[in-house]
Amino acid sequence: MMRRFLAGTSVQGRSIRAFEVLPEREPGSWLLLLGVVHGDEPQGRWLLRDALRRWWEEPPARNIGLVVIPCLNPDGSAARTRVNARGVDLNRNLPTRDWTPRSPRESNHPGPAPASEPETRALLQLMEGYGFRAILSVHSMRRYQINCNGPARDWGEALAAVCGYPVTDDIGYPCPGSLGTYAGAERQIPTITLEVDSRARMPEILRVHSPVIRRAVEWWDRIAEGHGR
Repeated sequence: MMRRFLAGTSVQGRSIRAFEVLPEREPGSWLLLLGVVHGDEPQGRWLLRDALRRWWEEPPARNIGLVVIPCLNPDGSAARTRVNARGVDLNRNLPTRDWTPRSPRESNHPGPAPASEPETRALLQLMEGYGFRAILSVHSMRRYQINCNGPARDWGEALAAVCGYPVTDDIGYPCPGSLGTYAGAERQIPTITLEVDSRARMPEILRVHSPVIRRAVEWWDRIAEGHGR
């Protein structure tokens, strides 16, 4: 069963669409799958929309529910910019203990205050409402990797067995105000940032990473069923 709902609206009034993917029984826990936090990284939308098309006919889990947001940053996506319509990097705008108003690069502008942006607040409301067991956020960069925050290393290794990506605990540069810090490091929610190869085209992205998304869901579904890891 699948239900579409409005998670929030962007600075320019665009809808932030979300989908619940439900098992037949009452879900014991919830997994968040997130795409296009940065508007110039469409790969997450490609992957998650493809997954939703398949899951419409065949739900991927028997024990957990999914919340899927193919595009958190619709204004940035429309403009093909990393930042939202106010020039804020949403992955530097979460209310972490290390949040800072300063950034060495304009493209990482954290905003005037933590959670200043409506897109960020929509994400925070979902996190509070669902109490996600784990989070996977799809990004892209040339240095592709499975970046783990919080107790996510075993999960990350399981995904790496599918795609061959390196598993990292440090993405290589400071990310104050990021989702990985907010959810993973500070709240101990297993959080993975799946950094896919930014040079790959859509067919390659889907071929390599659709099985990764499937494995990400299966991992937590088996745990919820009591089979361990």
